[in-house]
Amino acid sequence: WWGHQHAQTYLASDFQSWERSGWNPTVNTQLGVRIAHHPDDKQTLSIFTEYGAGHMAFGQFFQRFESHWELGVRFDIP
Repeated sequence: WWGHQHAQTYLASDFQSWERSGWNPTVNTQLGVRIAHHPDDKQTLSIFTEYGAGHMAFGQFFQRFESHWELGVRFDIP
C-alpha cells in the first residue's frame, strides 16, 4: 500500500490454451490501482488498463483472432 495506505497497485494475467483453437494461447493482462479508505475495507474503487489477445471465446467465433486494449473503472461493494 502507498499514499497513506489508501492505494495498491496490482498486475493480473490469465493465460489459456484450448484444443478447439489449435492450442494457440489466449492472454488477458490487467494493470491497475485499487483505492480504499483503509487497507482492510471491502468497498474499493479500481482504475485499470487491460490488454487481451487470442481467439474469441464466444461460440461460433472461437476461430477468429482478436486483440484489444481497455480502460476501466470497477466498484467493489460488498
